Parts: sequence; structure tokens; C-alpha cells
Amino acid sequence: MMGGAPTPETRDLHLDQAARDLLEPEIDNLLQGVRTGEARARFLALQEATATGRVPEACIPALEQLLSLGIETGRFEKVHGRAADTLARGLYGRTPAGRARAEQAAAVSRALGALQGAVLGSLSFASDGPGAHRLTIETDRGEMLVRIDRDGVRIDSVGVGV
Repeated sequence: MMGGAPTPETRDLHLDQAARDLLEPEIDNLLQGVRTGEARARFLALQEATATGRVPEACIPALEQLLSLGIETGRFEKVHGRAADTLARGLYGRTPAGRARAEQAAAVSRALGALQGAVLGSLSFASDGPGAHRLTIETDRGEMLVRIDRDGVRIDSVGVGV
């Protein structure tokens, strides 16, 4: 088990030993660069929670930040290997931010389902700057613009009969 989803009554996130073994050195490493202030206090609280195997709701934003940073930079895979990256992604998927991203992706998939059976006219993919892209899909029914950026994925616009 990669770590459990938050329980309905507490919203705590339970960590198995593999998750703890991945997170503990990563938190230690992060704390070396965060010497003072509120951020340090948040990660110290996460460090303590991780050691117990139970991350309380108040510490989950710090966990999300740590996981996001390690996944986006490729650190988990580079330092710990592919299995650790997979573990981190699974754990992130159990956080509120991870569940929100999964719902975004599901909503876009549902919207794209409206194009089933349409005749494809063109597809184009463009960069909108660092970490931001757009996919334009033109069909005989219209046009759909999908945005993909650090905030997730979403349908930006739909034109019917364009």
C-alpha cells in the first residue's frame, strides 16, 4: 500500500513504511535549505508527522508542496529511482490537490468525449510559456481549446460550428 487516502472522519493521510522511507530524507534535505520562518515550521511539523506515519490535515499542504516539487523536478526518480517516483505520484494522488487534479483531468476527458464521431480537421499544440501549453482541436463540429499548465488541465474554450 502506498499510503492511505484521508479517512472521512479525520482527513489525515496515513503513510506506510515505504512512503515514510521516501519522505523522511526528502524532508531532511528540504529543511537544510529552509532555515527560518513559517515554511521551516510547516516542514518541521511534516517531519514529525511523517515519523508517526500519520499526516494530519494541517500538514497536508506541506506534503503536497514537497511531493509536487519532487515530482515536477524529477528528483524522486533521479535520486531514488522510478519506483520511488511512482510511489510519490500515488501518494500525491491521495492528497486534496492530487484528487482535484484527477477531477480536472476527468472533466476534460468527459468534454473531449463530445468529439467522439466527429471528423477531425486539425490538431495543434503550442507553448504558452514556461510550463504552459495549449492543444487546439478542430473538427467538423467546431473547435476546442485545452489548456495545460501548472494549475492543471482544463477546457479553455469551445466553439460550435466554427
